[in-house]
Amino acid sequence: MVAVAPDGHIIDLFGPFDANKSDADIMLSLFKDPNGVRSRFQQKDIFIVDRGFASAIPVLEGYGFVVKMPEFIERGQTSLSVERANRSRLVTV
Repeated sequence: MVAVAPDGHIIDLFGPFDANKSDADIMLSLFKDPNGVRSRFQQKDIFIVDRGFASAIPVLEGYGFVVKMPEFIERGQTSLSVERANRSRLVTV
């Protein structure tokens, strides 16, 4: 797993991990130890994640981080609502 800053700088590399571990599981295992990777971040730091991290969002928010994930079109829909599209642009701009 690679941690990358929004400006493209690589923060750190982690792994290797078993192929059957999800992105969220890997992130949660890395952040479990308060003296490990988590100590490099401050409360209110913003994490931009993709759908693979969705199940980790509540835990990361519980640590005091702000998590942003682009909106995705739900099954059966053809487009995002205006509100969801605008929220998604805040992450992808």
